[in-house]
Amino acid sequence: MTSPAVESPGATVCRLSLDPAAGRVRHRGHAGIAIRAALFAQLLLDGRLAGEKRPVPIGPSDTADRLADAVHRAVSARGALPWKRWFSHVGADVDAAGAQLQRTGAWQAGAARGVIIDNDPNLTTAQAAQVTELLALAQASPPAILGAGPGTLDATVALLAVGAGLLGARPRPKLALRRMDRLLPEARLLVAAGLDVDAQQDAVRTVVRTALIAMRRRAGSRLLSG
Repeated sequence: MTSPAVESPGATVCRLSLDPAAGRVRHRGHAGIAIRAALFAQLLLDGRLAGEKRPVPIGPSDTADRLADAVHRAVSARGALPWKRWFSHVGADVDAAGAQLQRTGAWQAGAARGVIIDNDPNLTTAQAAQVTELLALAQASPPAILGAGPGTLDATVALLAVGAGLLGARPRPKLALRRMDRLLPEARLLVAAGLDVDAQQDAVRTVVRTALIAMRRRAGSRLLSG
């Protein structure tokens, strides 16, 4: 999924959660969970976290990536909590991702208080279309996904963005859970198909699944999400 070279997956998920008409992230709780999960996936794939049952920090917490560093620092400080314990109190993640998007010029504050203007709506629209295409692709047979599917991080961003409410639409974590096995297959299936496998593939799957379940369990989401 093409995005600015300096943009983290957490920031991309945040952008994709913005309702462009209202200029607001409508479903902040869902978006916060998605942003945190995207940052966990980034840290896992970068080799800065390990662990399929709980995050284990690797290396220092101070790099050039403010969003990922903040999550890495929190893991280092709080110890070995299971993944499911990391998806509450996520409002700060939305604020931090939004602040980074404003620092990089992707967003700017609108005239009305709390309103956000997307400075590159064409990019956001194109990425949202890619997400929709990936979800449609996930209805194909598993071999089609295994042979020509997205990379781990692209699949992660797509699933989390849909779960959180793409472009301010209703959150659809149950739909994302149904599509997950085809967009983000288990590592053993990729190996069996003779494909390259990200070393942390199954840990990323665990994070995404745990985050989507947390979204589904939010108040009202059983009735309002599909």
